Amino acid sequence: MDGDLQNDPADIPMMIDKLNEDYDLVVGWRVNRQDKLLSRKVPSKLANFLIGKMTGLPIRDNGCSLKVYRAEVIRRVPLYSDMHRFIPAMSVPMGARVAEVGVRHHARQFGESKYGLSRVLKVLLDLIVIKTLLIFSRRPMARFNGVASVAALVAVIAMLSIPAATPAVVPMTVAALAASLAAFLVLLGLATGLILQVEPRQHTGRLKT
Repeated sequence: MDGDLQNDPADIPMMIDKLNEDYDLVVGWRVNRQDKLLSRKVPSKLANFLIGKMTGLPIRDNGCSLKVYRAEVIRRVPLYSDMHRFIPAMSVPMGARVAEVGVRHHARQFGESKYGLSRVLKVLLDLIVIKTLLIFSRRPMARFNGVASVAALVAVIAMLSIPAATPAVVPMTVAALAASLAAFLVLLGLATGLILQVEPRQHTGRLKT
């Protein structure tokens, strides 16, 4: 939860009860949010809309700090920088079952907000990273093999363009680099598939409110 007491600790038992309904992650939703409209609420609504569209998990309040999750799930979520707002999306490839519940929110009494319109660009950049990770975490072998096939095609075309009598340096170099890239991507897809291998339960895209 947050450190400025805008979230209410009294909501934690209710969220734990929800977690025990066979969920892996329970996300708080600030129903009556006590923040400024233009500097906080509007950017938050825009960010939540974009995050929902890009990740396929329509969380209404990704910025709410009050979350409850199982230890085995959160330990496997790669977190760095400001990725905490993407915890629900990053738990998706692990098959996590997510619920969203309404929580209380109090007006700020201590400290100063570090968020505002300037954070929108940072959220967009982080979202690009998250989307890339989500794409390649689902069926990584197929994803990497798809890119590898393009590199292999480039290699074949470069090889066919080499003159029969006098080999050209440029086509040969392109062919060698493209073929090496294709082989590297295939091996990378295999390694990624082994690393991201999870329990048989797969993500269903289900969100309960």
